[in-house]
Amino acid sequence: MSLAGTVALIGLAAAATGVAVWAGANTSIAAPAAAVAVFAAGAMFVDAWLRARAAEPPAPPAPVEDDPIPFRLGFRSGRLGREDIIETLDRIERTGPDPLLPVRTPQEVAALTSLSRSEFRAYVRRRVDDLEERA
Repeated sequence: MSLAGTVALIGLAAAATGVAVWAGANTSIAAPAAAVAVFAAGAMFVDAWLRARAAEPPAPPAPVEDDPIPFRLGFRSGRLGREDIIETLDRIERTGPDPLLPVRTPQEVAALTSLSRSEFRAYVRRRVDDLEERA
């Protein structure tokens, strides 16, 4: 329904309600006027309901930031990927068992990212195991 149609129905409902109230105990005038008011309000309700049904469904939620694929790709991305893994583990720990975990210094990050591949994987394994135990 157009805006003009909606405005006309609102006006009709208001006018019919006014006539029904003005008629008072005269049911020969009040009853038909009240019926027109109820019909106009019902028509607006049905129109709103049909518009809501025809509306597009809501968009799906945005993907979670801690997607496991980028985390997995971090192992293959060299130093920057390792920094992302360390930051992700720290963020998980701050939102879970240790909200007061201090921010790592650049020296700590450099020491962790310079570990050999097997040592870094062992470090990540220990952190994940520790997080699981404390969760």
